[in-house]
Amino acid sequence: MCITNWLRAGLPVAEVAHRAGNSPEVIHRRCAGCIDDTEEENNKKIEQTMGWGGEGAPEA
Repeated sequence: MCITNWLRAGLPVAEVAHRAGNSPEVIHRRCAGCIDDTEEENNKKIEQTMGWGGEGAPEA
């Protein structure tokens, strides 16, 4: 439960793995559901960083 809470709080997988004494691969395999629910938020961050879409973004 602790690992799940850390992931849902937004800690990077590598940090969670280190603190839990596991590898990032194990965290991905066992906790994919906790990680996957952030895909939309992560996509927005990528789009903002790259200047794709959204307010104030340059037109293609």
